[in-house]
Amino acid sequence: MRQLPDSIIEKSVEILKIEKEIKAELKWSRDSQHASYLTTQFVAVFESENQTTLRNVTFQATYHEKKIAEDCKYAFTLFYNEAKVRYPVFQLEVYGKHQQSHKCRRYNESFYGSHVHFSDTQIELEFPYGCQNFDEWVIIFCKIAKIKTDKSIFHPHKPKGVLL
Repeated sequence: MRQLPDSIIEKSVEILKIEKEIKAELKWSRDSQHASYLTTQFVAVFESENQTTLRNVTFQATYHEKKIAEDCKYAFTLFYNEAKVRYPVFQLEVYGKHQQSHKCRRYNESFYGSHVHFSDTQIELEFPYGCQNFDEWVIIFCKIAKIKTDKSIFHPHKPKGVLL
């Protein structure tokens, strides 16, 4: 992950402290550059307290279709956009428990399985969930990121999802 400017790190902390909502219905579509990837459109994020759009903050989900059931890759990401650059504020990446999911050259360490990115930090997660637990990962992401939604964030192949 790239080094983020201090101002973006400060803004990321500020954004994560706010209670947020996603009101748009997510629609999955094939990524035009990667046929095995499905992505949602970028959707606006609202501040829960006063129901206003959080300026320059968006949410997106991605899903990489794998041929092996125990392998997966999907992500839920909050972005902050500034000066035509999209910075990841917070991201949960879900992988199979035995998949190498992150390699940090700086500290010469590798992660296997799911992890989160916040700012320039990556944290390995130890939850009992695997690739088949899409709805549970949605709940974890939304709790950490302080997001509630009146729409479903659903698995792209099982359009009955979780309402939070």
